Amino acid sequence: MPKNPPRTFSGRLVQWIDRGWIFFTTLKTAIILLIILAAFAMVGTFVPQNKPFEAYVTQFGEPWAKIITFTGLDAYYGTFIFKLVLVLLGIRILACLLVRIDRVIKGKRAPRYWVSLVTHIAGLVIFV
Repeated sequence: MPKNPPRTFSGRLVQWIDRGWIFFTTLKTAIILLIILAAFAMVGTFVPQNKPFEAYVTQFGEPWAKIITFTGLDAYYGTFIFKLVLVLLGIRILACLLVRIDRVIKGKRAPRYWVSLVTHIAGLVIFV
């Protein structure tokens, strides 16, 4: 916490933007988001998608079929939470791309740094 916290609304807003920027540009955030995405993808892979209720009853039994349809696991890749993780990962890739572009333009990095920049651009293109 800073010694002199900002007293104005705009000062607090800038502080929150800075914290968000730091959050999205750390490697820890990328690893956490990728682990969450992998876990969500596994759930969507193990539960058959977009099947009628009767198919879930025959495969999992009626109580589990009710849970699967109630929680939205039957159309998991279209749920809000799965899309949210994808959007957060896309924002993270874009933020890192902007940091790398800034460093390359200012000439603060060696030419080998271009490899990282191209990798992030490729990841963003694939993601979109």
